[in-house]
Amino acid sequence: MSLRKRFYLAFSGFVLFPLIVLGWMSYEVSSKILKDQISQHMLDTQDAINLNINSIMGEVNLFTDYVITSESVQYYLNKREWQFTSERVLMERSITRLLFSYPFTYDFLLINEEREPLYFISPPKVSYKQMIDKSYFQEIKSRKGAPYWIGPLKNQELVGKEQSLFTVGRSVLHPNTLEPIGFLFVHIRPDVLSNTNQIAKNSDSEWLILNEEGSIIYSTGNELINEDLSIYTERISSKQTGSTMFKRADGKEFLLTYSPTFSGWTLVSVKSWESVNAQIVPIRIFTIILVIVLLFLFTIFHRTFSQKLITFFTILKGKMAQTTKENLQVEMPDFKEPEFQTLSNGFNDMVEKLKVMIKLVEEEQKQKQQAEFKVLQHQINPHFLYNTLESVNALSSLNKTREVEKMVTNLGKLLRISLKGPYDITFREELRHVTSYLEIQKIRHDYQFNYESRIDGQVEDLLVLKLILQPLVENSIEHGIHHDTFSMIKIAAQRKNDQLIIDVKDNGPGFSIESLENLRRKDVQNNQGHGVLNVHERLRMYYGKKSGLMICSSTIGTSIRIHIPISLKGDE
Repeated sequence: MSLRKRFYLAFSGFVLFPLIVLGWMSYEVSSKILKDQISQHMLDTQDAINLNINSIMGEVNLFTDYVITSESVQYYLNKREWQFTSERVLMERSITRLLFSYPFTYDFLLINEEREPLYFISPPKVSYKQMIDKSYFQEIKSRKGAPYWIGPLKNQELVGKEQSLFTVGRSVLHPNTLEPIGFLFVHIRPDVLSNTNQIAKNSDSEWLILNEEGSIIYSTGNELINEDLSIYTERISSKQTGSTMFKRADGKEFLLTYSPTFSGWTLVSVKSWESVNAQIVPIRIFTIILVIVLLFLFTIFHRTFSQKLITFFTILKGKMAQTTKENLQVEMPDFKEPEFQTLSNGFNDMVEKLKVMIKLVEEEQKQKQQAEFKVLQHQINPHFLYNTLESVNALSSLNKTREVEKMVTNLGKLLRISLKGPYDITFREELRHVTSYLEIQKIRHDYQFNYESRIDGQVEDLLVLKLILQPLVENSIEHGIHHDTFSMIKIAAQRKNDQLIIDVKDNGPGFSIESLENLRRKDVQNNQGHGVLNVHERLRMYYGKKSGLMICSSTIGTSIRIHIPISLKGDE
């Protein structure tokens, strides 16, 4: 067999066939990358939609915050008897104007056990006595003033079957006793989410919201309106978020992405698979053309620059192998051929750009970590401030000047340290801060508990990260104040070698096994343990892995120990 024939046989076996296979693999990989990009784009769009939904619903929550604390609603519910009918009518009109000041309010229901329900358009389908046995009513009552959303299908007893509305329910609490004096239901029109639809239109997709049972309670299209999507609700409940394919009964396929959204519901984005395939066709055509062109060019280059090409790629392969081992101190040599020199320069430029990009990424991560730390450092519980001011107001009305003065003084000290100053302060200042917080809470809770501190004198001047004790004692008070066993909080601090050891103990009911497991997995829900986890994250971020919290809890109390390496931060 002649050398030419052997060459063409070898070329067919070792070049032509592998190149075709490579083209097919490139097409498959490119198609997969494009599909993944589309899925990721849908997820990004879904995140934007989710953020918009949470913003809108949060706006409604703030509006209802204002309503349930308004003077007119409080006066109306606390009033036992009306001297004049006109006074009652004027008050009801005032409440109605207040609730309809929000543009998306459809109707409302203000109700308690002692008076007829107040509404504007239609009365409720159930009486107050029937309502108190409903699960949604019990949930609203248990939240003690916090909002609870009821979607369409579940609120038909309140708005009627012919209406598709979102309902937010809240307990109206007495400002002094914090006991419920009535209940407010505000029915919100679904077009409150209309501005969100434009986000989905930009990505050529539809979106819908599922309730806890997987029923569609809001949709921007009709493609899947009658389909069973409860499986995605189950995935969300098991902490799964992602994308998948869905095939309708008529054979039409859709790309779905799903994620949790407001009030325990599920947000699902829908995109027709036909539109996805339409974007893959250019890749297929491009891949075929690319294979043909590469075959032609490879044949020419093989005949003209066979040996030089092999030499060049041998060098290039060696340099690239070095870069894969995180060695970026490599450089391609110069070549006489302009084609090779261009590739050589491109490789060198790529290596230089990689160096710059790695440096930029490291700097960006450092800035991101600092930003996250600042957010955690300055996190303030708005409910605590609100409740404290309400307590000051209540004490002022009772002419308890000494308690008012004491609470205001301690609140000023608390805010002075919380909102200003460096990251770390002396342990003496941190103890003064938490003492101010405890004094406020003692007055607020009518001296139901006491506290004491045992501090080793040699640790008072050590610098520690500020605001690490207040969240821990706050957790003890929140979970123990309603239990008879809770009466004492103890704070102790000592130095052991190169470690500052701080213990916070209480005799409350302790953490449940489930709560401890959630803390271990950093999976806190409904703000249970959020402050404790916040402190742990800040300590790890500021001092490193040798710091953190250790929790020991039982039914007779809880002990939380803080470890801080003195040799790294805060030594005298």
